Amino acid sequence: MTGNQSPFPFQKCVLGILNWNGEKILPGCLDALSKYLPPAVKVWVIDNNSTDDSLKILKQDYPGVQVLKLEKNYGFAKAYNFFFQEVVRAGDYDYLAILNNDILIQEQWLESLLDVMLSRPRVAAVSSLLYLEDRKTLQNCGLTLHRWGACDSRFLGKEEKEVSLKVQPVFGFCGGAALLSVKALEKCGFFDERYFAYYEDADLSM
Repeated sequence: MTGNQSPFPFQKCVLGILNWNGEKILPGCLDALSKYLPPAVKVWVIDNNSTDDSLKILKQDYPGVQVLKLEKNYGFAKAYNFFFQEVVRAGDYDYLAILNNDILIQEQWLESLLDVMLSRPRVAAVSSLLYLEDRKTLQNCGLTLHRWGACDSRFLGKEEKEVSLKVQPVFGFCGGAALLSVKALEKCGFFDERYFAYYEDADLSM
């Protein structure tokens, strides 16, 4: 289904991709989005003051992408917080997706995340299944918290046949690819900017 035929509120969704010197990988990410993301979803690239040709490529090849150019490399947490602020200020969106610039989404990616969130009103975040380049080995299925305090990727290095991939509660979402509730962000706050990179998603999940 596409356009007005879809049961999903794509017009209430916005997606942000964090980029820093990603000229070699960002086009692949955006091309996959162009192929599989519903056109009603607005795509942003949050650029952490890239010094390569990322911005030139965006301007020439992806004019429909909204670019938020930052004056320095703020890292993961603070850069995304600038984007979150823009989304909340706009007041037009209920769902916010974040995506690493090296990820190639597959068909029905956003639909599957929305389906989980819409069918479970108390859910504030939905984490994606992420695969390594061989598309067989799992890279992330959400976050798990160990008894000794460490937090890492669930099922890292496993194959599908070794684990259960049914929809299930997990400790936290992976900031590499997730769908977040804008209302939940407004209520709980954004990423803790003391985390330049890594563990900001685990912290917000708590």
